[in-house]
Amino acid sequence: MKKTNEKAQGWGVYMTSGQEAAVIKPNPGSAAADCIQREKRKKRVYLAGAITGNPCYKKQFGAMEKKLERAGYIVLNPAELPQDCGWTYKDYIDASHALLKIANCVYFLDGFESSKGAIFELAYCAAVGIEVINERQLNRTLLFCGWSNLIGNLRKQEAASETEPKGK
Repeated sequence: MKKTNEKAQGWGVYMTSGQEAAVIKPNPGSAAADCIQREKRKKRVYLAGAITGNPCYKKQFGAMEKKLERAGYIVLNPAELPQDCGWTYKDYIDASHALLKIANCVYFLDGFESSKGAIFELAYCAAVGIEVINERQLNRTLLFCGWSNLIGNLRKQEAASETEPKGK
């Protein structure tokens, strides 16, 4: 692929050898490339828990999804699969399993023990070595993120105060 021209914000347009297609991708070392690398390093977490027979599953899964996203995870939430579309229980298990297979860690919600699907997911994690995270690990991550944000904000305030003209 040969580079043809530069774009703003560190993006370049690359042409394939036959000039039939353009590929837009970030220039190495640019802010755009750094952002993409950060996104690739984020952990994909699958939410496991009881859905069948749980009238509060949407609320339970949704609340944990928000919490995990705040901690920097990409959340794979099986509670967001289409409803009332004629799928069988097996269809939901198969679709959920597809999500589980691309996760690199799994969070088991309270009450997962009552779910045949979640028990299957736990067995799969054990068999293939997928990391299981829990509330304690998540709280530690959120605490670290909170401190990091606080320190970052303090540094910004300090830098801004250094550039302001001093009063008489």
